[in-house]
Amino acid sequence: MGMAASQARLLTITARLSDNELRSQSINNAKMRLAAESAQASENYINALNDANLMFSNYDQTGLAQSQLLSYNSLMMYSSYNNQYGLVNASGQLLVSESEAAMFRLANGNLNAYLKSHGLEYTTTYFEEVGAIVNEDYPEPFNYIDIETLQKMYEAYGSYESSLELENYKTYFRNFVSASDTLSQSMRVVIPKFLTSTGEPQLSMVDGDVQFPYGGSSVAELYTSFMAAFKSPTNPYGLEYLKQHGYITEENYNYFKSILDSVKLVNTPGSDPNNPDVLSYTSDSMTLDNGGIYAETDSLTGNTTYYFDDISIVVDSNNNVVSCSPNGQYYEENTDGSQGSLIGTFTWGKTSGSLAEVINSLSVASPDGNLTSQYSATVDENGVLSINHRDLYKQKGLNLAKELFDGIASTIVSDLSYDEYFNIQKFTDDLLNGQAASLGVDLNMEVTEGVVLSDVLNNYNTAKEEYLKFISDEDWQAIEDLLNSGAVTAKDLYDIDFVLKMLKEYGLDMSENYKTVTNEFVIDNMISIYGEPKYAWIDENDTNNTGNADAKAQWFTNLFNRMTKGFKELENGLASSYKWLEYALESGIVSMEQVDKSFRWKSIDYKTCSNITEQTDNTAAIAKAEAEYTRAMNDIDAKDSRYDMELKNIDTEHSALQQEYEVIKGVISKNIERTFKFSQQG
Repeated sequence: MGMAASQARLLTITARLSDNELRSQSINNAKMRLAAESAQASENYINALNDANLMFSNYDQTGLAQSQLLSYNSLMMYSSYNNQYGLVNASGQLLVSESEAAMFRLANGNLNAYLKSHGLEYTTTYFEEVGAIVNEDYPEPFNYIDIETLQKMYEAYGSYESSLELENYKTYFRNFVSASDTLSQSMRVVIPKFLTSTGEPQLSMVDGDVQFPYGGSSVAELYTSFMAAFKSPTNPYGLEYLKQHGYITEENYNYFKSILDSVKLVNTPGSDPNNPDVLSYTSDSMTLDNGGIYAETDSLTGNTTYYFDDISIVVDSNNNVVSCSPNGQYYEENTDGSQGSLIGTFTWGKTSGSLAEVINSLSVASPDGNLTSQYSATVDENGVLSINHRDLYKQKGLNLAKELFDGIASTIVSDLSYDEYFNIQKFTDDLLNGQAASLGVDLNMEVTEGVVLSDVLNNYNTAKEEYLKFISDEDWQAIEDLLNSGAVTAKDLYDIDFVLKMLKEYGLDMSENYKTVTNEFVIDNMISIYGEPKYAWIDENDTNNTGNADAKAQWFTNLFNRMTKGFKELENGLASSYKWLEYALESGIVSMEQVDKSFRWKSIDYKTCSNITEQTDNTAAIAKAEAEYTRAMNDIDAKDSRYDMELKNIDTEHSALQQEYEVIKGVISKNIERTFKFSQQG
């Protein structure tokens, strides 16, 4: 019975030990599950913390900063305060919205058309302020240029300046001016020879001065022969001859005739009425402060002194003469202060009264008495003093009279050497048309060293024809006729304004080439008067002018230039999706570019972009995750502590059972041993 009871107890202990091992294994498995639960709670918490969005900071049109979820639309939004970014796919194509792509295609490569689709136009109010340009003296279409045409002309200004027409015009103009100047210089040699080569009587040139071959022994005979020669219709220097041949105009004819008429033949008291013995010559008048008369006022006395021709007259504040000098014989003064030669005898008919009265009474006789000067003065309503100087050459002063006539002849011949007075165009035309011999001109004469007259004439004729044909390809010969008639001069044709008025006045045609030149001329004048037009970008979508149209134009110009290198449309749904863009950037599907200060597109890493930040905006989710994590960890810790306690209890029980097992096992062994011994003894 005792042995059987021990064996039964041993079996019970063995079963309990097995059960403890099974329970310990189950608790250890539970502890392992707690570790997994702890890891899952941590992962859930970390995921909640990592649930952040990419944000993009930019400015609106008013300059206010704002932060919003990073999407294509927020990244590409225009503001003059924003940096300009772009998204590029793996093929290097710029991603653009569907509407942007449509506007780009519609522009068909025209930047201005593309900018116009964004409401941008580069324009000015300058032409509205200038208004239409009206000049009734110009031919059509330049007599009235409306605002729109004027603006188009200005916008084509660069093309005018670089046009072949203007280049050709400048060439023809230079050649014509050069040939005209050479002709004018040459004619200063040719014309005096022409004027003095023939005639009855024939003039002679001595050291550049003209001398007239006088006949007779009285001033009357000198006067008659001189006037007959210079008014002759047969002498080459005769005014009638020059006028009839078209070498001087009616105006210049009258000018030279007035010079001749300024000399008159008069009688002196007691002379033979049929034999005048004095030449009267009125020289140019003198004007106060503008030609020979000088005035100086004394601030103390208030008197004014007038000076002219070695004469001084003092008047008081009421313009009454106080004194006048010199009076009587007047001598030069030598350098040592001694008296020099006699200048003349000054005689004042009046030494008091008004200034004009006193001057009108003055006469100055030459030392030999052959010449007397007289003065006549006038004072206009503005107080301006003018004095005419008249010289009287007496019969016994024939040499002085000859000097007078030679001086007049030299003046006329000298003036006729210039194209202001002489129609060089008509003279040149006559020489080229076979009249050189009849005019007494040698075409082979050397006008400058190594240059003969015929070459000068031919070069001028060629340059003139080219220039006139450029002005009017149909009516150029009519312009040449105007030159030959003296109605216009070569220098007149240098001036575009004159040419336009001439074309209008005579109803002449203008070539298309010259119209281009005139276009440039009109714009040049407009700019010189009103200044350069100031253009600016206008944003028609910004009616309140709150933005920066220049910056906007540059922004979309940058976009246009980048799109020309390749672009791809982005669906509107993706353009507004911040989730898609975040994924696309993180996975490398797209990359970013930025426009630098030189308006060039440069690659940029979105992670280094100062405008892009990460931000968690779901704080409630984070708090919930944190609470769940804390509760889970507390529960895990509690379970872990309980499992540890249970394992400890199992371990204690296991040790006790193990000890009891060993004791019972020992008792059983001893009982068996005693049993065998008893059997052997029995």
